[in-house]
Amino acid sequence: MSGTQEAFAGAVGGVSGVLFGHPLDTLRVRLQQPGSPHTLQAVLAQTLQREGFAALWKGLSSPLCTAGAQNALCFASYAASCSLLAGDEPITSSQVYFAGCAAGAATAFLVVPVDLIKTQLQTRVGRSEGPLALAASILSKHGVPGLYRGASITFLRDVPSSGVYFLVYHRALGALGGNVDGGAASSTLVAGGVAGVASWASIYPLDVCKSRIQAQPERWNRGWLDCMRRSVADEGVAVLTRGLGACLGRAFLVNAAIFSGHAAGLTLFPAL
Repeated sequence: MSGTQEAFAGAVGGVSGVLFGHPLDTLRVRLQQPGSPHTLQAVLAQTLQREGFAALWKGLSSPLCTAGAQNALCFASYAASCSLLAGDEPITSSQVYFAGCAAGAATAFLVVPVDLIKTQLQTRVGRSEGPLALAASILSKHGVPGLYRGASITFLRDVPSSGVYFLVYHRALGALGGNVDGGAASSTLVAGGVAGVASWASIYPLDVCKSRIQAQPERWNRGWLDCMRRSVADEGVAVLTRGLGACLGRAFLVNAAIFSGHAAGLTLFPAL
C-alpha cells in the first residue's frame, strides 16, 4: 500500500481516537498533578462540581486539529520504515519494533507543543483563553523554546512506547487471526486496544513527569529527573502510577478507535 494511503488512513484513525478518548485524557492529566484527589471517581466528582460536564472537553481543539496530521505522519513513517528495514522479505518482530520507534521519533516534534497547550488548558479551573491565544502568550513570553517545554521527556516517552505499540499490535492481530492488511473488524479493534494499553503501561511514570512539567513549567524547571525525584520525595513512589487506571482505560478505547479508523480508511480509499 502507498504512503499516501497509509497517511490518509492514519489521519482517519487519529481523529477517531481523539473524539473517543478526550474526557478520560482530561481526568488522567488532572490526576497526575500535585494536590489532586488520588482516584478517578474523586477527580471526576470534583471536576463536575466545580466546572460542569464541559470541563471534560477542555483543550480538545488542540489535539483534534492536529490528530489527523500527527497520525498520518506516524503511520506513513511506520510504513516507510517497515519497507526500508524488511524490503520484500517478511518483516520480523525486531524490525516492527524499530519501525515503530522511528514513527515515534518522527511524530514527537509535533506532539510536544500540542501536548503542552492541551495539558495547560486541561488543568486550568474556570474560563481560559483558547489554544491559539495561549500559544501566542507563550511565544510572546518565552519564544519558540517555550512551546517545547518537556521535549526531552516526550521523546523518551514516545520513541520506545511507539515501538511497543506497533509490535504488540502486530503480534496481537496475528494471534487473533488477522493481518496488517485486513481482517475482522473485531480483531483490529481488540488488537489496537491491547497495543494502546501495552504502550502506555511501558512508559507511564515518564508520562506523569511530562504532564507535570508541561502543566506547571515554572515549578518543574530543572528537567524531568528532578521532577521525578521531587515528586517521589514529596508524595511517595505511588505518585508515578497515579491516574494509571484512567490512562489504560482510555488507551484501550482510543487505540481501538485509531486502528479501526485506520482500517476503515484503507478500505474506503484503497486506491490512494
